[in-house]
Amino acid sequence: MADRLLQETSRTIKLGETEYKLAPVNLNVLSDIEDEFGCGLGDLGKAFEKKQASTMRTLLWILVKNNGINSEITREALGDQIGLEDMATIAEQIGELITASVKE
Repeated sequence: MADRLLQETSRTIKLGETEYKLAPVNLNVLSDIEDEFGCGLGDLGKAFEKKQASTMRTLLWILVKNNGINSEITREALGDQIGLEDMATIAEQIGELITASVKE
């Protein structure tokens, strides 16, 4: 059952010419969020209110580095691929992933 849920909640995101699989929200992702932001998933909105760009970049990095494929990628490498025109789409896709993970 856990495998089914992880498959249903995984997403991909295209940055430039590269497509990245986003990790499902699992214990490793939740732990990384706590380590990076000093809060749990429920309080992540407060981090977005204070620092939208850096919060989005870090959250995307956590989801990409935990996908089992891109564990060595840096925040800066991801950030270089994101233009202002991409931010709304990325925020929406991350939000959908988190919402789907919580509902399951």
